[in-house]
Amino acid sequence: REPAHVIGDGKSTIKELKEPITLSNNELKSIDKKVASKSPAPLETYQNAPNEQLQKGSSGSSFRKTENEQFLKGMQLFEQQKFDLALPYFLSDDNQFESSYFAGICYFQLAQYDSSIIKLNLYLATGSTAYYEDALWFKANSLVKLKEKKSAKLILEKIVSLKGKHKINARKLQITL
Repeated sequence: REPAHVIGDGKSTIKELKEPITLSNNELKSIDKKVASKSPAPLETYQNAPNEQLQKGSSGSSFRKTENEQFLKGMQLFEQQKFDLALPYFLSDDNQFESSYFAGICYFQLAQYDSSIIKLNLYLATGSTAYYEDALWFKANSLVKLKEKKSAKLILEKIVSLKGKHKINARKLQITL
């Protein structure tokens, strides 16, 4: 497998993992101490999102931004592009729909595309619109990496129809498939 591309400037790369990530509670506590001792980047994207953007799941239930400590620790690591360290926090907070989205992105960055698709599908099934287009974009890219071109094309068509921030890149990727 080839390493995944990193969110953001695209200049950084991620090491390929040979096996799934598992950390003990002691290892998580050690990471917590390291994160707490540094001044992490603000969680503006998540914390400043209006609650109305994070509501209305497919079942009609309302969602609110989670105040879950595990999730916030995961977000700190995610923003530092420490996807391998952030992932266990999102997996331990799997009842929160946002955690499924961010776990899916972490899996993508760690070149675990099957797992990325599973988590992104969980997020998309909630009906939330907060990260909808981004979730579709990473799902399509995961499918491309897995050489599932037909499925990827369908999702890319959906992204283009949304006319959002990934429209141009989705159209370019469609042409290459």
